Amino acid sequence: MRRNKTKSKRKGQRRPRKSLSSFNQNQTYTFRISSVAVQSSNGSGVIAGYIYNDPTGSFGAYAEHTNYLANLFTEMRVVRSRFTLTSLLPFTINEAKETTNGSLAVGIFNRTSSGLPTLSSWDQVLDNQPSFMWPVCSDTTGRGRILTSTWTHVNFQLVTTSSPDYAGCPGGLMFYGSGMPVSSSIFMVQSEIFIQYRGRA
Repeated sequence: MRRNKTKSKRKGQRRPRKSLSSFNQNQTYTFRISSVAVQSSNGSGVIAGYIYNDPTGSFGAYAEHTNYLANLFTEMRVVRSRFTLTSLLPFTINEAKETTNGSLAVGIFNRTSSGLPTLSSWDQVLDNQPSFMWPVCSDTTGRGRILTSTWTHVNFQLVTTSSPDYAGCPGGLMFYGSGMPVSSSIFMVQSEIFIQYRGRA
């Protein structure tokens, strides 16, 4: 009796990658989304604000999430965020000392927009970790500063809903500075958020 021959897979042969149409409902997929913005001082030489990890339309200008990923998946959560800050002020160190005493306090916060105070001092920012003081007016290195944060044990949240403190994409970057050149572009920030998505829409 003739035996049926079975073809064995070659060693090292790779399986083809899955397309979007074959996404597993229960599997998570991590994407990096990014946005760039210029932060400016007001007429009193004060600069203050928050940049949120939440990519929904009401918080950040993350077009990839709004236009594509939010239409592909039903849930999301942040796993890592990175902010790269670059000074836009053309002062040399000596000019900066004569023009302004401005230093910027930069830090990570872990809450959502609900209940966050209006920033009015360096201490409010430096009380969070990680944080640092940045002499933005005299930084002529061109390398910028980087702040990263890893988010663990965050629950999934619907992609269309702003996140509560314990789920989705809470937290982000906070900053405060005074004694800046008035009504001027102070620094540029690139926001990079690494988000896990799941649940095929």
